[in-house]
Amino acid sequence: MNNYHLISNTGKIGSIYERVDKLFENLNFLKLKQTIKVFLDLEDEVLEKFSEKYSGILIYLLNMTDQKTSKELIHKLTKNSVLYLVEEEVRLLLLGTFKNSGVLEDIEKITQLFEELDFSKNQNFLIKRNYREIQDSLRFLYHQQAQKTTTLRFRYLLNLEEGELWKLMNVITEKKPIIIPILMIFALDEIRFQVLKFIFTEKKEFIHVLVSEMINLKFFSLIRNYINIEELSKEFSVEFSSKLKSLETAFMIEKTLGKHIEEIQSDSNLSVRQKRDKILNEVYLTIKNEEADTQEIIIADLLNKNILSINEVELLELILKEK
Repeated sequence: MNNYHLISNTGKIGSIYERVDKLFENLNFLKLKQTIKVFLDLEDEVLEKFSEKYSGILIYLLNMTDQKTSKELIHKLTKNSVLYLVEEEVRLLLLGTFKNSGVLEDIEKITQLFEELDFSKNQNFLIKRNYREIQDSLRFLYHQQAQKTTTLRFRYLLNLEEGELWKLMNVITEKKPIIIPILMIFALDEIRFQVLKFIFTEKKEFIHVLVSEMINLKFFSLIRNYINIEELSKEFSVEFSSKLKSLETAFMIEKTLGKHIEEIQSDSNLSVRQKRDKILNEVYLTIKNEEADTQEIIIADLLNKNILSINEVELLELILKEK
């Protein structure tokens, strides 16, 4: 047995931690690819211990290297290793908010979220069901985050395929569930969409602590087949419930608009450019008098279906804003 393994016959910890510390001491950040190759060649057990103790280093490497190398490294990590990274990033974000909290009540809200990270899986809010308290703390965190920018956005999670990301979220739910709603506050939109989809299809109990302000309506338009608008309306504020009803309006409009778009696309007398111009004009005429929330949903849907390009969406939004 190699000397860095756990010595099972004695029940004592071997020199695995010494190797992890030595590895840290010898890191050369001027040669990123060479450094990452060292990690790629490590045994899973050693890499997981390094992830636990020096998670900030791996976050740095994943964010600084090119996408191909970053993808290789995150796929090398075990789910527990990635959890260590995500938890470390959450702690850094909470710490930044804690430092800027001057009022005792605000400090208590952030402290509660820190405590949730430290609770065992038998003590967390999903067990205690203190949903309202957690929701209040998350609302404060959201509004604090909205006032500043951060480079900590869990970008490395984009390198996980949907199935792998969901496996990770299942591990997080089991061990550190408070991380799931915090991801809905800080993560990039692509990750937040997957988290929201995970919640509505796998772990609906998280709905109890979601803050309506943190959920962009475009996410709902993407997961319309998984949600029950009437059920959600009971969970959120009156203001947001009215926004949810915009979904129903948008879906009805899209059915009619969709037929008109199909007719334009199938017109053999029009060039590709003429079709795109005509579709853009049709969309504008259809939604120009609708509420802003309804417009947002329809535009997001058309973009996701590749009916409109990003440039066309930007032009459309500019025209609607000036109307």
